[in-house]
Amino acid sequence: MGKITIDYRNTDAKQKVCDFLDKWIASPKKEKLEIQLEHVVSGDFEEDFDIGDVTDFNGWQRDWRHHLEYKNHTFHLFGEAWYGRILITN
Repeated sequence: MGKITIDYRNTDAKQKVCDFLDKWIASPKKEKLEIQLEHVVSGDFEEDFDIGDVTDFNGWQRDWRHHLEYKNHTFHLFGEAWYGRILITN
């Protein structure tokens, strides 16, 4: 699947994330998945995907790690709050 980038300012950004996750889940060959979200407010993403509050921060830079449970699959999240980016991987 490779790496894709989604601008979270777009109104259909959440749907695009779901579409790519669904496509990866349906794929018989589980390739590396990387979805790079840009221009995203971490709190908005947390709310959109009901992941709960992030508590694993690296300090003053406000980078964080968490996970996303989606359709019985766990995806890893790495957020860069300072830069407004979140990376979703498998």
